Amino acid sequence: MKTNYGIIKLAAVAGRADAAHRSEMVTQLLFGEAIKIIESKNEWLYVESLADGYKCWILRFSYEPLDDEGFVEYINHKSYLTFDPISKIKIKGHEALYVPCSSILPYFDPETNQGRIGKRSYTFEGNIGPLKQKPNAEKILIKASKMLNAPYLWGGKTVMGIDCSGFVQSVFKACGLQLPRDASQQAEMGQTVDFKDAHAADLAFFANAEGKITHVGIMIGHGNIVHASGKVKVCKIDEKGIYDAELNDYSHQLAFVKRVI
Repeated sequence: MKTNYGIIKLAAVAGRADAAHRSEMVTQLLFGEAIKIIESKNEWLYVESLADGYKCWILRFSYEPLDDEGFVEYINHKSYLTFDPISKIKIKGHEALYVPCSSILPYFDPETNQGRIGKRSYTFEGNIGPLKQKPNAEKILIKASKMLNAPYLWGGKTVMGIDCSGFVQSVFKACGLQLPRDASQQAEMGQTVDFKDAHAADLAFFANAEGKITHVGIMIGHGNIVHASGKVKVCKIDEKGIYDAELNDYSHQLAFVKRVI
């Protein structure tokens, strides 16, 4: 039977712009994430993430195939995801796998701490949360703080390397809200609020000289923002933009603030 769907079976898979190892990494697909297969080219698959609709090329060995029946079971099963920056999964008959925050736990039973991927069972060690839950500002700020000092990586979505929109997406997903992948897409979500009325967990967006949204961060109150620029860090912010003490200058020009929760 032809398989049109699958589950990512590695900790984090590079999603590339084209079917080539040298091609730009535009995102990462995390363990347990469901994909739809659109096209096949030699060792590469062009896929769509069912979580956020993002499309990219991945290596063929990165996923576990799902037939139609398995896909329906995956969708209907209550899903849980990982909350800690790094969590340990023991797959029966294989070495331990260390997965990043916001990884999905396929067919997981929280009472036994076990699930399965394909025909292999696994045991999970770490903190979890239901995929569908009501996010709140306190949980978002706690999650964001756990990612401090993660190095910047274009297209990255893990504590080992992450970009600005990947950071925001990972934090909010772990707390129950799925946001789009890119900053320009995230900027279309929520309600615009005045900077002076901004709350903790609001999203601040920043534009280049042409007015294009190029950066995003999470407001944390008291004139501060946490964002990924060089690394995940806390900086001062005012109506002009982000003031980076390490640069002794403004690094990003504020466009607007959005409230998404």
